[in-house]
Amino acid sequence: MRPYAKAASVIPPSAIRADPGVLLTAVARYLPDLLSSGGAASSLVQPYSKLVEGVVSDPFIRNWLDLLCFLLSGMPASGTIAAEVAFMFNEWYKPDSFLEFPRGGSQGMVDGLVRGLEQHGGRLCLAAHAEEVLLTNGRASGVRLRGGATITARKAVVTNATLWDLEKLLPPGARCGAAPCALRACAALR
Repeated sequence: MRPYAKAASVIPPSAIRADPGVLLTAVARYLPDLLSSGGAASSLVQPYSKLVEGVVSDPFIRNWLDLLCFLLSGMPASGTIAAEVAFMFNEWYKPDSFLEFPRGGSQGMVDGLVRGLEQHGGRLCLAAHAEEVLLTNGRASGVRLRGGATITARKAVVTNATLWDLEKLLPPGARCGAAPCALRACAALR
């Protein structure tokens, strides 16, 4: 994992964009470091399972890697992008790093996030499939749900979608990375 972990740490996540500006914020600035990672960087855009294939044959280790992927993304290795796993391996194996778990486990973390959201006037909607991010004056102002219902945001729209998936939810012609970026509030809070 070392070459992949190094490659995943070359470009900070804040520099990655879904528009041509990525050439300035990421590629131009970090090109020397990217080139020094060899072919490892190009392998990071595929599912993590592709990196494991042909390398790890032990069923226990493969299951453990699937579990790690699930803990990171909620998906097995076949549904988790390799860059995410490589970045986390890099973080876990730094000197003085700790892999800690929240009191109450995963449910305790969910409960704490929901409590904080509700204390600040937010509302959690489960099983509410977002069909479109609504824009007002170029900023995310709400979402239209499957079935037509809309939810209007008072301050921000928060999502766990990738920029690429989120861009598909924008109205035709709108792009993340365009000024002003409709998704800046979403991405910043992700």
